[in-house]
Amino acid sequence: MTAPDVLSPTDRRLLSLLVAGVSDKTIASQMQRSRRTLQRRIQRLMERSDAATRMQLAWHAARHGWL
Repeated sequence: MTAPDVLSPTDRRLLSLLVAGVSDKTIASQMQRSRRTLQRRIQRLMERSDAATRMQLAWHAARHGWL
């Protein structure tokens, strides 16, 4: 497992697309994952960053160098 403030390249790509405003459907397609898998991954990132919303996740990502 990675250190608490280090993301995998996949999670980093996911966050960058999410912050850019790309839809879940498009992100899932680009990453060759199902929308449900993508949503679970986003949920894990939100839990990891203690974010209640995707906006809070984006703020956390920016503050902690995840982007």
